[in-house]
Amino acid sequence: MTETTTDPWEDRELYGTGDLARFLGGSEDSFTGLLLVLLQKADPGNVARIKTGFPGVVRAWETWNSMSPCPTSRQLREAL
Repeated sequence: MTETTTDPWEDRELYGTGDLARFLGGSEDSFTGLLLVLLQKADPGNVARIKTGFPGVVRAWETWNSMSPCPTSRQLREAL
C-alpha cells in the first residue's frame, strides 16, 4: 500500500509578494521576488512591458491579485 503525504504549504494562504515568489520557486529577495514588487508598483503600460519578458510571472501575479480572499497555494495552482 502506498502512503500519500500532503504538503503542509498547500493550504497556506499567499498573503504577499514574498509568499507568491516562494510559490514560483524564488524568494522574497530573489529576482522573482523583486519583479513581483515592481509589478505591484507598475502602471498598466509597464505591466504590459514586463509581461513580454516574463509572461508566466505576470500571469501568476494577475491571477493571485484577482483572487479574494488570499488564495492558498493549492487554489492558485488550480486557477493557473
